[in-house]
This record gives sequence, C-alpha cells and structure tokens, in this order.
Amino acid sequence: MKRAVGLVVLLVGAGVYSFAGTVSTFAVSPQETFLYQSSNDVNIGALFINLTGCTGSNAPCVDAPAGTAITITGLGQQCFSGPAATCTEYPAELGGVFDTNNVLLNSSSLTNGDVDRLTGGLSAAGAIDVDEPQYFSTWYTHVDTTIPNDFLIPTMTGITFIVPVGAQYLVIGGFDSFFGDNSDPLGDLGVLINAQGPLPEPATLGLMGAGLAGLALLRKSRKTKRVR
Repeated sequence: MKRAVGLVVLLVGAGVYSFAGTVSTFAVSPQETFLYQSSNDVNIGALFINLTGCTGSNAPCVDAPAGTAITITGLGQQCFSGPAATCTEYPAELGGVFDTNNVLLNSSSLTNGDVDRLTGGLSAAGAIDVDEPQYFSTWYTHVDTTIPNDFLIPTMTGITFIVPVGAQYLVIGGFDSFFGDNSDPLGDLGVLINAQGPLPEPATLGLMGAGLAGLALLRKSRKTKRVR
C-alpha cells in the first residue's frame, strides 16, 4: 500500500493531475470597449480582468497564469440602439484580448488610422477572426477598427485558449459600430471564465499513463498473492 500511495503522491507532486478549475462571472457594461470610440460616446474604457490571481486589491481577477486552459463564454443580452425602455435585446456580442498591461489609450489621443488603443495585446491560438464580419471591422463612419489580437467571445458555447506567455490581463469589451446608445435593460450582460489549470505536456501524459499502469499491475500482483 505504501508503494501505491507513494506513486500517487509522486504524480500529484509532478503536476500530472489538473484539478477542477475555478469558475468566475464578471458583469460587463454595454458601453465598455477597447475599440476606437466616437467623440459622442462616454469613454468608460474596457473591463480589465487580472490573470495573476486574486490577492490584495487587484479585482476583478482570476487565477489563470500563462499555460492555463481558460474557457471564456459570453452571457446575457444587450441593446444596440435606444431608448433602453423599448429596445430589442440581442445575444451579447463581446470580444477579448490578452494583454501585458492595463493601458488603454483614449480615442482622442490617437492619430487618424491608428485605432489600436491597447499597447500590450498578445495573440492567442484558436481565436475567431473578428474582422471577417463586415460590421466588426469598421466603425460607423467607416473608420478601420481592426485590432490584430482581438477575438470574438461566443455566447453559450464559449471559446477555449491557452493563456499566452506574458499575459497579465484579459481585456473584455463590446463589438458594435456605435456605443453611446448601448444598454443592458435586464442587467445580465457579462462573461463566464473557467480557468481549468495548466494542461499536461505530452511527456507528462505519458508519465501519468505509466503511473496508472503501474498501480494496476501492483493491484493485480496483490490479488495474485492472495489467491495463492
């Protein structure tokens, strides 16, 4: 029995097992965005979620360091035109960017054609190209809003990434051609984040298989001895 326990401890200590992750939800304002904004909009910035863990006063936050498998899902509905009391709500259209810092430039400080307000955006494998739909790639006056590293966050199904090296924040905002009239009458707009923990490397998976096989053989050997 000691050998079996020792083997399990060894596997856990080596980081073979990925325990159940943490699930967190964050409210998103319908006017929050990292896209270029009109001078008529209220510039309230974007939602920056700290990925380095929840310590001190760094909220909103989630423990999802580089290498973590993270699933991001859009929640709720929003209106894209006013007035809020009579508007029709549609499923959330939110986007995200992994970022090295929490700097978001003001639209008014950018020169014509320079519309990327994020100074530390990182690419993430598996992103859905948000520049494919026509209305995602241009502002309502046809100003280019292409940001190289942003991605669409699907509702219901969500999207899963491995957090890239250097990512300190996940930036969340809305995709829309005009933000001043966006609203959320039901107050349910947001994102759900499931940080599942680091994924095992292939070599580690092999070690896990070998360990489990060893436990099975050990158990079989003990049964054989009892029969004799």
